Amino acid sequence: MQIKDYFNLLVKRGWIIVLVAAATFAGAVIVSKLQTPIFRSTIKISVSPARSDYGLSLTIERVLRNYAAQIKTRKMSQTVIDKLKLDITPDTFLSELTISAQLDNNLIQVDVDDPDPNRAQFIANTLARVFVEEQTAKQADIDRQNRLDVSVLDDALPGELNRPKTRNNALAGGILGILLGGLIVFALEYLDDTLKTAEDVDRYVGLTTLGAIPTVSPPGRTPAAGSPGEGSPRAGNPAKGGEKS
Repeated sequence: MQIKDYFNLLVKRGWIIVLVAAATFAGAVIVSKLQTPIFRSTIKISVSPARSDYGLSLTIERVLRNYAAQIKTRKMSQTVIDKLKLDITPDTFLSELTISAQLDNNLIQVDVDDPDPNRAQFIANTLARVFVEEQTAKQADIDRQNRLDVSVLDDALPGELNRPKTRNNALAGGILGILLGGLIVFALEYLDDTLKTAEDVDRYVGLTTLGAIPTVSPPGRTPAAGSPGEGSPRAGNPAKGGEKS
């Protein structure tokens, strides 16, 4: 197909692409609106050596992953649930947590997802403080020079909307609709093997077109100027006023 053919195809069947894109766009918006909004509150825990020492720094890198695993346990979850008197199970509590160790800056990031932005904040702050208190108690029996200081870097703020992201979903739905509509258009064109123009006959059959059947106007309609039809001298009708003798 030449560029002109693609353009003609878009002009002829472009409405399919528009229709499919509009449908997927609207579908993405509707699905996003039907979802329960989930808010995320974030808090960071700092882990640093009491003194500048290369060996302690290497220890922190190994310990960060262990600390992250300790935070996301049923035991820790149950402690926070009891402290905040939450009506959820430890498994549900854990499903709302995302713990990640940031080795580059010796931080542990705790993300809490919840339908209530304020409750997400309370859970994040309480979880971080309970963990820091436990680790501080454990470090008390260790020599001061070999301790690791564990502290809350900054308090969590009320959760911000994490999902659904309606705008992103709608944009993705629209792009998907354009691609899907384009596939449908080209599939229809591929399945359509009829010859519609003289150019099609010359291109696909290799025969020269000698003539074409003109379009005949339906009864009651006036044929276009210059086209053969009723009332036209070329159609063989006698002229008005009768035949000459």
